Amino acid sequence: MFVAQPERPEFDVLYRDHFEAVWRFVGRRLPAADVDDVANEVFVVAWRRRREIESEFTRAWLYGVARRLIANRLRQRRRQANLVLRIMGFGSPESITPYEVEGAIDPTSRLGMVWDTLTANEREILMLQAWEGVSSVEIAVTLGISEAAARQRLSRALRSARESWRSLGPNSEG
Repeated sequence: MFVAQPERPEFDVLYRDHFEAVWRFVGRRLPAADVDDVANEVFVVAWRRRREIESEFTRAWLYGVARRLIANRLRQRRRQANLVLRIMGFGSPESITPYEVEGAIDPTSRLGMVWDTLTANEREILMLQAWEGVSSVEIAVTLGISEAAARQRLSRALRSARESWRSLGPNSEG
């Protein structure tokens, strides 16, 4: 039986305008096998909560939803991995690190060494600014914090990265 879909032109525009950015955001944080599912899940949440979205900060709001869904997916993966390890008799590892920007930064490069010194929160805020191209206001919306807190966290993350870079000493990379 055919059921007519309600008119939804605003949501169609939202999806068309933001899906690619959300897909890339998720793709930088999860394995390829999970990207489509999580990116689409973001828009399922957006459809259900569409009245809460402020048009001025739509992308940042969608990134905030994506962050929570990614965190859920990573927790699910860790639980599954721990269960498999226990079943196989290997016990539970000290920590299973979540998938993070695999292949995007060479861990043996100077930048990779700096990246490894940063906390997960510092990495996230730097990725939001550098890779997603969001402003401090959008970072605040994405992270659910005040704009002042977003600016302060961004400043701290940049300072940590610069200090780490300097601590590696001079080199030809500049």
